[in-house]
Parts: sequence; C-alpha cells; structure tokens
Amino acid sequence: MTSSSDSFTGDAAPNLELRVAGIVIVAPSSTYHPWNAAVVDGIRSAGYEPISYGGELSLPIADKAQVIVTHDPALVTRIERDWTVAILGDVTTSAAQCAALFGVDRKGGLQIASLILANASLLPENTTYIFEDVLGPTVRIGPNIDVAVPTTREEWDPAPAEQAYQEALALYRDWPQAPQSSARWAPDIFRFDDRHPSVPGRDYVIELAGRARALVYGPYIALRPGRWSITARFIVNEDAAAHRLRFEWGYPGSFASFTQSPGRAGEFALKITHDWREPATAEFKIIVAQGSLGGELEFIEAEIFREGDSAPAEAAVAENL
Repeated sequence: MTSSSDSFTGDAAPNLELRVAGIVIVAPSSTYHPWNAAVVDGIRSAGYEPISYGGELSLPIADKAQVIVTHDPALVTRIERDWTVAILGDVTTSAAQCAALFGVDRKGGLQIASLILANASLLPENTTYIFEDVLGPTVRIGPNIDVAVPTTREEWDPAPAEQAYQEALALYRDWPQAPQSSARWAPDIFRFDDRHPSVPGRDYVIELAGRARALVYGPYIALRPGRWSITARFIVNEDAAAHRLRFEWGYPGSFASFTQSPGRAGEFALKITHDWREPATAEFKIIVAQGSLGGELEFIEAEIFREGDSAPAEAAVAENL
C-alpha cells in the first residue's frame, strides 16, 4: 500500500504536511463514542498513527502513515488519501448525540446532524460504508486494520418532540443504497413567532395582529443536493383570509417565494419546489406580508419530497393555494 500526502493548512497548523493513508468518518449516533474508541485502537494496533479530527487544525506530524478519524464528511474533499470509510449507526439518534457533542438543544442537534448526513452525500463513489446492524465481532476498515465492533451504546432521555426528530432524519436512514426521498416535518420542529405567542392551549395557532413578520420558519434541516418540494398545510380563519401571505422555501442565499391571499377561511395546502445545488439547511417561511389587526393561522404540518436531481437554472415552481 502506498500513502498519499497533502498540505492541510490552518491558523493552528500552517503549512502542515500530512501523510494520510485513509479517513474514517464516524457519523454521530448512540454508538459514536464506542466506535471512535474502537477505531482508534484498531488503527494504532495496525501500526498507523490515528488522528482524531473534530474541527481544530492541530494535527501533528508523525513518522507513521496517518489515519484520520472524524465526524465531518466535508474533510474528505480537502485531503488526499488512499481510502475512505464511513461508519453509519442509527441515524434516528444523531440529533441527540449532536446535541450532547456540541452543547446545544435538541433542535440545534437536529440541524448539525442533518448537515453531517447531507454532506455524506458527497463522499466519493469508492467510499466503503459500514452498517453496524449487520456486523460480526470484528470488521476490517482498511488495509490490515481490524476493529472490534462495539456492543455498548449511549442513552438519552427522550425529548418532547423525539418522534418528530426521528421522522425528520429518516431521509438518511438507508443512505447510501436507498435513501428516503420524502419525510413528514411535524410542527414541533419548526419555529414560531415569539412576539405574538400561540393561542393558549393551541400550540400551533398564531395570531396575525401586528406588523408584517414571519409567523412560521425553519426547521433548518439540511438536505442533500437535488430538486426538493415542500407541501405545507395550514388553516386560516375569516379574519386572516384577506391578508397577503408570502411563502419562502430554500437555503441561505437561494430561495423561491410565492405570495397570495387565501381569500376564504379554511384549510389549504401550498407546494413550492426549489433546487439544492449543495448540502444546506432548509428553511420554509410563512410570512404575513402586511400589518394586521387580527386573524389566526394554524400550522398543521409539512411534507417534503425529492423530485430528482437539480434541474437547469430556471424559475422555481410554486403551486397555488
């Protein structure tokens, strides 16, 4: 086996020269820490230098060929190496693990976890994927590198919206063989206007009274590249029916938008389609486009669907109320 070399530079390690044999990506899940420990032990036993990379550029120069262990798939695009392995655990526990790893709440953990999983969609075609639910007592992750498969996992107290988080991350459950192309996004994972709180006892009913503003926004879950549609369902009462509502769908710096008045009280569904050119966090907004003296909007749910690969640059599609 030959090893490659590349310059990996940063403020903490300028002009650092690495001899990288391989990169092992351990996706955050309930078995993240046990896998990291087992992988590092296996790499060291095989005579390589294990380097744990969590975002800080403080990688030492070593005489031995190095194997980098990281949670960050984007690192793969920055360093030459001979081989790449991705270890995928139970993605439905990724939000909880990321919340613990990065010291954020569960919604923040959901955002980080989805971005890690979305970036995994850009891994090179020759990446070896290891799924922990089909393994024996050991697994080979690289040339002469055998790893003892962990038998322990971490547990967390369920979050109030745990089922909604798991449904949202189901988009990546069968990655990369057959990733889901659709998911239900429950209102629990969205954000709501906090200056005009929901009607007491009705969690997802927002009062329109006040200035123009976003009533619903989020959920900041990353999507892999492709053409994605969202179908949002909501209810407006008679006072809200005459107001102009703007709907936005996209990711930072790239949005599709659509504005219309419902015209009547009742339940509606609106579909907007937009292209993701890169892995990025998705945001959907319902905005009251003008000041209002009253009215109520109840957000029911949203469903997303991957229509296919990104289309050529063109106007995004919006379907009327």
